[in-house]
Amino acid sequence: MTALTQSSKARLAGWKKEGRDLAFRLVSDPVYLLTLQKRLLAGDLHPSLERYLLEMALGKPVEQIDVRKESRVRIIHEYTNGPLSPAPLEAEVLPTPDPTEVSHDPKPD
Repeated sequence: MTALTQSSKARLAGWKKEGRDLAFRLVSDPVYLLTLQKRLLAGDLHPSLERYLLEMALGKPVEQIDVRKESRVRIIHEYTNGPLSPAPLEAEVLPTPDPTEVSHDPKPD
């Protein structure tokens, strides 16, 4: 890859600024804002743009799962016709015991 010369860098920076200025003028245009509002209210706005607007207005929701919370799960996994065949998989979430009660784990069979 060829390194950019100083004049190429300056030209590129100028184009980026022009692009940002153009984008700002477009999205701040009252006609654009009115049509955006109409599309949003009509349900015609692309879901990703609607989500982005909601995140900007209300804050982005947390996308983490708290794995520190203890829960009990029993998973049963069996092979039917060898390891390459589709295998049934069952999972059952068991009720979490009351932490105030004393826990007695049964001994394995």
